[in-house]
Amino acid sequence: MMEYSVQKLKEFRGELDDLIWLHWEEIALNKDQINLDPDWDKYEEGDRNGHIVWITCRHKGILVGYSAWFLTKHLHYKNHTWAYNDIIYLKKEHRKGRNGLGLIRYSEYVMKLLGADKIAWHVKSTHDWTPILRRMGYGLEDMTMGKVV
Repeated sequence: MMEYSVQKLKEFRGELDDLIWLHWEEIALNKDQINLDPDWDKYEEGDRNGHIVWITCRHKGILVGYSAWFLTKHLHYKNHTWAYNDIIYLKKEHRKGRNGLGLIRYSEYVMKLLGADKIAWHVKSTHDWTPILRRMGYGLEDMTMGKVV
């Protein structure tokens, strides 16, 4: 059974390295030009001030997944709080049954609990899981185009 919880980055940072690399290897684009190099100091600062929220997913106490969120007042709508998903990952061997859906639902629950008026998920076009989000009532709102220069 999966256990989902909100954790401070400093509580599990040492467990995160292997998962971050697996995540990067699986989904990153332009790996030959852009190396993985997280700014852990900025992540920790955001975690301390409440602007970044980490949700962990554990199986038998072992970290097998996470979702990280930017939680902030929107610059266009200062009276509203937006929750932007930064990253979400679940180890391949745990992507069965309702494990992934559990992480998504728990993430949504936490963002609502923390006062989000709007939730936006980051979905790679090359790893499209929008059908799950559509079934949960989410809709396409924006698209992002990218180019390495």
